[in-house]
Amino acid sequence: VDLLVEPNFSATCFNVSALKEMTKGSKEVIMKNMAKFSRFIIAISAALLLMANATVQAQSMISVSPNVLSNSTGPGTDASDQTFEVLNSGSGTITYNVTDNAQWLSITPVSGSSTGESDTIAVEYSTASLAVGLYNGNITITDPNAANSPVQIPVTLTVRDRSPIYRFY
Repeated sequence: VDLLVEPNFSATCFNVSALKEMTKGSKEVIMKNMAKFSRFIIAISAALLLMANATVQAQSMISVSPNVLSNSTGPGTDASDQTFEVLNSGSGTITYNVTDNAQWLSITPVSGSSTGESDTIAVEYSTASLAVGLYNGNITITDPNAANSPVQIPVTLTVRDRSPIYRFY
């Protein structure tokens, strides 16, 4: 099997029979050939490392702020609306979708794209029908081409009792 590599822009070819030939001859010839082979292996390793780093650095990344949402309200009322930002903190463009897993949450817009600019996503709470208690949900941002997809934002909602406060003097 032949292998062609271009370390430092000069072509180097090796094949299995060439490797066998490198180990024939005097000690000086073997050492000279092994030095060439070592440079060849180092060049391959460096090239593979550079390619791996370039691949990781060239990927898009979903970033959100804030990365957690928390809200509270009393029974019979809707919690106040909130927002969060989505942006691409990597290279290229993210084309994302936003979903949630709670009936009391509503997200707009549900999709978008970013080359680095921040996109504002509105979160609306429909909580008037919820009983007193603690509720949890997740907002999920996905882009199949982003290195860190999916990104989740945990949402915590507290519906607190608004019983009258009695003060004794």
